[in-house]
Amino acid sequence: MLVRGRSDQHGWELADADATHDRVVFENYDDTNYGYLRIIVTAAQLRIEYHPASDGAGAKTPDDFVTVDLATRMLGQYAANDLGAPAAAAAVRRLKANAPPPAKTTTVTTTHRARR
Repeated sequence: MLVRGRSDQHGWELADADATHDRVVFENYDDTNYGYLRIIVTAAQLRIEYHPASDGAGAKTPDDFVTVDLATRMLGQYAANDLGAPAAAAAVRRLKANAPPPAKTTTVTTTHRARR
C-alpha cells in the first residue's frame, strides 16, 4: 500500500508493511544532484544501479546499486552478463570446470663455480 512519504531516523518511508507487502524505505537519497538508474535484468537477477549525472559520460562505476536474486527474492551478489555471447561463456565455464588441476612443479637451483 503506497502511503504519503514520511521521514524518520532511517530514511524516507514510501510504503508501510502489511500482510502481503514489505515496508519500502529510501535509506539514502539526494534531491539536488540528479542522475539515472541503469536496470539490468536476467532470468536469475535484477540489478539496479544509480549513476549521478555529475559524473559525466566517461564514468562507468555506479555510486549505489542493489542486486536481487530472483529465485530467492533476497539480496545477492551480482553475476556479470555474458557480454552477448552466452553460448561461448557457457563453453568456457565447462572447460574451466573440467580442466585438470595444474601440475605440481619442482624448482631446483644449482650454483656453479667458474673454472679458471
